[in-house]
Amino acid sequence: MHFARTCPLESTAPRSMRAFLSLVPATTIALMAAIALAAPAPSAAQTPDTTALTQYTQAMAWRDIGPTRGGRSVAATGVAGDDQTYYFGATGGGVWKT
Repeated sequence: MHFARTCPLESTAPRSMRAFLSLVPATTIALMAAIALAAPAPSAAQTPDTTALTQYTQAMAWRDIGPTRGGRSVAATGVAGDDQTYYFGATGGGVWKT
């Protein structure tokens, strides 16, 4: 038996215990395979329900409030009490005002 080198009970255990120990690896593999096959496979066609999100965002409209150039920013801020004025600090220097 292949268990003789790894299991110290192999030589001293009663015959019924040795028979049980020889079945453990096969039983474990069979149990793991059964669990893997029983799990439901994820469906590729599942889509999230966006009804609630659409309900809250349908009144929003896109508006461009920043400079047209791309790049990284150092800071951005708005003016308290004036929702139409924003400042943008660029990494290359300069401050942009909308």
